[in-house]
Amino acid sequence: MNWRSNSGLGDDWTVIADLTGGYYDAGDNVKFAFPMAFMTTMLAWSVIEFGDLMPAVELRNALVAIRWSTDCLLKTVAQPNRIFVQVGICEDNLYNNNNKGENAVP
Repeated sequence: MNWRSNSGLGDDWTVIADLTGGYYDAGDNVKFAFPMAFMTTMLAWSVIEFGDLMPAVELRNALVAIRWSTDCLLKTVAQPNRIFVQVGICEDNLYNNNNKGENAVP
């Protein structure tokens, strides 16, 4: 597969903050800090517990993934009196919820 291009490099344009990096929560191109923090914690914990059993290449991949996420999470609290918990807007989640249950927004 050919590399198409980078994504999410303009994640800072509305608030003048560098919020690039991290991982998307799902296919909606939105990054949520709490699920990313949980995922990062679980990955880091698994490396602490089982890192010595991992092949060196996979251990390095895991550490790079942890670093990518933690760098992004640190950026979310880098400004005084401001914490970013969501990066991106997914109007599909707000207005076109296919699950017409009690959590659907009219």
